[in-house]
Amino acid sequence: MNKKKPNRLPILLLLLGFGPMIWGAWTTRRITNDSGYSEDPAVAVNGATVYVVWHDQTPGNAEIYFRKSIDNGDTWQAAKRLTYNSTDSQRPRIAVLGEYVYVVWEDGPSGNEDIYFRRSIDGGNTWQGAKQLTNNGSISGYPDIAASGANVYVVWHDYVTHTFEIYLLKSTDNGSTWQSAKQLTFAPDDCMFPAIAADSANVYVVWGQGSPSDIYFRKSINGGGSWQNVKRLSNNEDTSDFPRIALNGQNIYLVWHDYSATGFAEIYFKRSTDGGAKWKPTMRLSFSVDEWGLNYPAWYPDIAVRGAKVYVTWTSMLASPGNRDDIYFRKSVDSGATWRPVAQLTDNAGYSYNPAIAVNDTNVYVIWDDDTPLNAEIYVKFSPK
Repeated sequence: MNKKKPNRLPILLLLLGFGPMIWGAWTTRRITNDSGYSEDPAVAVNGATVYVVWHDQTPGNAEIYFRKSIDNGDTWQAAKRLTYNSTDSQRPRIAVLGEYVYVVWEDGPSGNEDIYFRRSIDGGNTWQGAKQLTNNGSISGYPDIAASGANVYVVWHDYVTHTFEIYLLKSTDNGSTWQSAKQLTFAPDDCMFPAIAADSANVYVVWGQGSPSDIYFRKSINGGGSWQNVKRLSNNEDTSDFPRIALNGQNIYLVWHDYSATGFAEIYFKRSTDGGAKWKPTMRLSFSVDEWGLNYPAWYPDIAVRGAKVYVTWTSMLASPGNRDDIYFRKSVDSGATWRPVAQLTDNAGYSYNPAIAVNDTNVYVIWDDDTPLNAEIYVKFSPK
């Protein structure tokens, strides 16, 4: 749907005490050119192939679309429409493993939001029919997906019990059939906005919980058959929310936005080097402070990892007329121990929003929606990793 952007006073954005760099080694490609709003993209990679999904309002309501590049993002094949519904299909997420491509999203043709799934077994060339994964008469939303071997995992938050709780579905045959849903949280306050990652038999889920919310974590070491106790990873005075997760073996990396330090959202990072048993101290990655000491939000981060390199992107403010949201980026080359300076990836006339990130052996990819063309369109930017 069309996002309403707040009006903000002019600022001089300072990050870490100096102006953010505009990186010159990035290539930009426009993914969509439609009459309706194209928003909320997600990205995944497999070798030289880059896969993107988003929702698009060109048909008159939001529908899910897919596009891929087989040459590391340089050129792009024609877009494919994955949904045909009378209600809004939105917030798609994607996972890729070999030739299997999996997409989940939320949709409301039954009168309330449910989670749907579709897969391709030939790298996105053709697609099997959509499957409805939830049908419980409540609000099922904010799905995320991960794959490891033949196992596919989907998490979401659901209002079945009169508070939002986190649920998980698992398939052991590449999404052909699905086991019964498991409830992962049993909390007196809302548990929302989950993210998931999987590697072999290890499955990790994070979410925001409480009011104000903090970041919580849960792990399975047997493919989701049973789950270890919930761990609380933040304990702040204000809202910590929208966590994202990335894995490299036993190294787990988390980012989220948090309002505690300044009353405005900032980006925070936490890591574990032993599969989540212990966690390093939390690090703050963004410092969006103007010349008068006023803070402005940095929010909705995403994270990717390749070897010892960790990449984070988010939306924040740029010091320019209109005070637009732009896309920012930060990189670590030592598994998150230290971080290079913040880089500003966009400087457009419109708002750049909803960034997502992925990395392969060649490039790091940042994708977002941008309303500079008068309606939101999808863009991708990539640079040697």
